[in-house]
Amino acid sequence: MKPTKKELSAWKLKNPKIIKRFTEGVENESYLIYDGDKKYVFRRIKEGWNIGIPKMKKDDIFKVLEKLSVESVPRPTRTKKKELINPTKPRRTALLEYIPGRTFKKRFPNLREIELIADSHSGLTKNLKKIKPISKFDNPRIFLSKEELNKIRRHKQINHKLTLQAYNFVKFEYKKINWVKLKKQIVHNDIQKENAIIFNKRIGIIDFDDLAYGYVAYDLSKALLSLCITKKFDTKKASRYLEIYQKRIRLNNEEKKALLILMITWVLWKIKESLLEKSEELPSLKNTMKELRALMKLKSKICL
Repeated sequence: MKPTKKELSAWKLKNPKIIKRFTEGVENESYLIYDGDKKYVFRRIKEGWNIGIPKMKKDDIFKVLEKLSVESVPRPTRTKKKELINPTKPRRTALLEYIPGRTFKKRFPNLREIELIADSHSGLTKNLKKIKPISKFDNPRIFLSKEELNKIRRHKQINHKLTLQAYNFVKFEYKKINWVKLKKQIVHNDIQKENAIIFNKRIGIIDFDDLAYGYVAYDLSKALLSLCITKKFDTKKASRYLEIYQKRIRLNNEEKKALLILMITWVLWKIKESLLEKSEELPSLKNTMKELRALMKLKSKICL
């Protein structure tokens, strides 16, 4: 549903015109809005929707975005009442500045673009470190029940032998990591090629819906997973990404050892979530199995 006049009137807009709805977002509706020569992204937020592991209030995300002193991060606009979120019924709304450019939705970034994304990612992580965490944290562990294991064996699109091999590998290697030595802070938690925008030869980071308090290494592992796997894991791109990233955020040996384990853990989580879907034909599941196959070929190289 398009933004209503009542929803738009809460914001400092003179003559708003709704142009289009963004198709990328699933959880929250987003619209591109013109107001004279200015552009904004209007977001309608699901009531009571929380994010991340552990959970974080949606209101806190916009407070974090407002504090960030990083270029090319969408900043929230305030209402006439100086609010970051307008509680207009039936849904709360937010207004962000629009960052022009294009994402990497239809292609993988080249090596130079990988460097730019890594630089923006590390800069963002360094700035997020300044934000005080508001919640407790649980290690990103994966557990599959007997029922889920049986579903995996029966699922047409899941290679159950490969999945069980990965699951046992992660459980075994998990015990070898000294998790206390892994840095924890507020992280973006969803750096992927669809959330990186290229404009004016720079890279902008968008979509902070999964912002959470967690491991820096876990945040990094999810980025590497999205950016460095086509048919196989591109170790050249991954090495360059880590090299640029570590100019601002140094990783210790435990964090480097944990990267592969965390990547496989994330893929297993995606497989687990797919078991909740009714459809057997899931395009995303095919990509997930491709990711798992590529990662398991790297299992002898625990430290990337």
